[in-house]
Amino acid sequence: GFRWSFYGHADVSVGISLGTALLFLAVCVAVIWGIFKTGYSLKI
Repeated sequence: GFRWSFYGHADVSVGISLGTALLFLAVCVAVIWGIFKTGYSLKI
């Protein structure tokens, strides 16, 4: 993240950061998919 961009050194490895970001993205996509599948609070 920001520390790596300023100093070229990170507290955690790039793999862990990338994995966490991908996991968060997958959770968000799953929630959105569920909302569209059920039609929860969608008004047309």
